[in-house]
Amino acid sequence: MNLHRDPVLNVIYNGIKDPIKLCMENNAKRAALQLTFAAIDSMAYLSLPPDKEFTSRADFAAWCDKYLRFNCAEKVMGLEWFAARCGLLHSYTAQSKLSKDRKVRMIGYYGGEGPDIIYRPEISHELVMVRIEGFIEAFFKAVDQFIVDLFSGDRASVAEKRFNTMFHEFAYKDEAFNK
Repeated sequence: MNLHRDPVLNVIYNGIKDPIKLCMENNAKRAALQLTFAAIDSMAYLSLPPDKEFTSRADFAAWCDKYLRFNCAEKVMGLEWFAARCGLLHSYTAQSKLSKDRKVRMIGYYGGEGPDIIYRPEISHELVMVRIEGFIEAFFKAVDQFIVDLFSGDRASVAEKRFNTMFHEFAYKDEAFNK
């Protein structure tokens, strides 16, 4: 059952991208980061094979490794993005268990102009800085490519089912309420 005429529009654009844009437009950049990391979790969920229902650290990292791209030589690995997510969402810090155990670098953030990723090992081997605006832009482009890939492959029917289980916003008079 398709609960909404366009679940991709309802979930991805209205429910995920627009709130991130709203945060950025209102200088709530840390909130935008939090929403972006939560959204990556949702993209990892959509990317799961049909026989798997819950995401893992590996699923999150794999989605990032495949889709998050920046216009610079320095790279941030998917596991580092996962650790950054954990630090920000669990303790509102740059540190996670993975970074504390020195398995990944910590990710710090800055706003404004500059390169999307800055890594200066001569200053710190443990920290990479990411420009917030560049991260959000890379995420939006990643989502666009992911949606194309998702629906052009053999997993489109699984994706449609999963989209229908995700949160949607309806008007009170929407046909879904009147059945």
